Amino acid sequence: MPYVYLVQPVELLDTNRFKVGMSSLNNLSRVRSYKKGTRCLFICECEHALEVERTIIKEFNQNYKLIGGREYFEVKDEAEMVNRFMNIVANYKKQMPIADVWMKRFAFKA
Repeated sequence: MPYVYLVQPVELLDTNRFKVGMSSLNNLSRVRSYKKGTRCLFICECEHALEVERTIIKEFNQNYKLIGGREYFEVKDEAEMVNRFMNIVANYKKQMPIADVWMKRFAFKA
């Protein structure tokens, strides 16, 4: 199933810069293609991942500074950004976000 993700590529560690992405693949190969040490903040399967990603990018553009391409953002508050991301995904999945459970289940280093 396709998925959306929020990562901090290893070259952006120790900054407040992050990348939004999506993959239509049925595995985590896209996320694992990032360099070793990349922080994966959130990954979630979504039926309409492209639409979800577009919504995330639109909202991130309204709230954060775009720093590169159309998917890299600079933020002031990482926790607020993660919550915003999860809430958008949850609205599509019609679920209430449970940040602690989701972060423990989906956060890992590539």
